[in-house]
Amino acid sequence: MHPIIARLALATITLALAACALPPPQLTYPEGSLKNSETAVIMRKQGTDGVIIGVTSVNGNKTSCIAQSCPPWVRVKPGLTKIGVKADIYPSLALTYSAKDFYLEVDALPRHTYLIEYLIEGSVQKTISARIVDAGTQYKGGYEIRGQFYSPTFEP
Repeated sequence: MHPIIARLALATITLALAACALPPPQLTYPEGSLKNSETAVIMRKQGTDGVIIGVTSVNGNKTSCIAQSCPPWVRVKPGLTKIGVKADIYPSLALTYSAKDFYLEVDALPRHTYLIEYLIEGSVQKTISARIVDAGTQYKGGYEIRGQFYSPTFEP
């Protein structure tokens, strides 16, 4: 496949999945039980490279995945948090894909943003791994969805 066509296909897939995503982080606790300033946000790191990551569960509770699209970010209570992550891998942007599930743990701190990063290794037989990185309390990244920018906020 020509590289330009491959990039256009990836952009189309990414936009289609982003259109289905929920803009604010999905809550993983009863609404109103915590102020935003008492929570942490876990989100996938920007960038695709043929991989689309979504959060499938938090502490054993499933998130609201729609078809093959799971939330790119969730808001969690502080403390030890186990995250289920699904990585959809589109090799060479073919119309087929494979999926891999990961389970990651983080000791979440209030007002911190945690990024789910992935690493692809190998040229022919590719392997993928994932980890969570603490981006701290001043993270300014986020997502642009339907022309609007969304980033983690911790205002009450």
